[in-house]
Amino acid sequence: MPPPYPIELRERVLALLETGGEPLETAGLMNLGVATVGRWKRAWKERGSVEPLPQAGGGGGEKLGVEGKEFLLNFVEQRADATLADMVEALCDHLDIDVSDSTVSEFLVEHGYTWKKKTFRLKEKDAEALLEMQAKFVVEVASLDPEKVVFLDECGANEAMTPTRARALEGERAYAPRPTRRGEKGDDHRRPDR
Repeated sequence: MPPPYPIELRERVLALLETGGEPLETAGLMNLGVATVGRWKRAWKERGSVEPLPQAGGGGGEKLGVEGKEFLLNFVEQRADATLADMVEALCDHLDIDVSDSTVSEFLVEHGYTWKKKTFRLKEKDAEALLEMQAKFVVEVASLDPEKVVFLDECGANEAMTPTRARALEGERAYAPRPTRRGEKGDDHRRPDR
């Protein structure tokens, strides 16, 4: 939405109308629409002011607050393939901020994030990062009490269930490691892409 006309212009139009100018004549003189001049005249009569009313929208920044904005940007950096519903849920769970999908979407677009197809690449390109993560995991696990550890069987996991889309800054690709196995046909366990 374009910004409102400046208050100085509104006051000049009002001054012309008060000196006996007609809305059609004033609109032509100030290069404005007749309906705009009529709305300002009506606003002066009804509210006693030609100040612009607050505009709706704004990308939901007011709803998110500084903490919510920082959380969302970090969340997208860590989980680029998260859906809008995932982000809304995370905001609600971690910060108790209740917003809609469209608020989150508008905020991400304002910050240059777009929803695009992932470019899959071989996992070997991420080998260094993977080794670093494994080393951190080994250190973390070493400090756990073996009696309190629960092991889960991964036989139901399918790497081909990875989402095919992610968010990335405009002009940049959304990269992801290539799944090594394909899912079976008719696999009903795919995550939604959005």
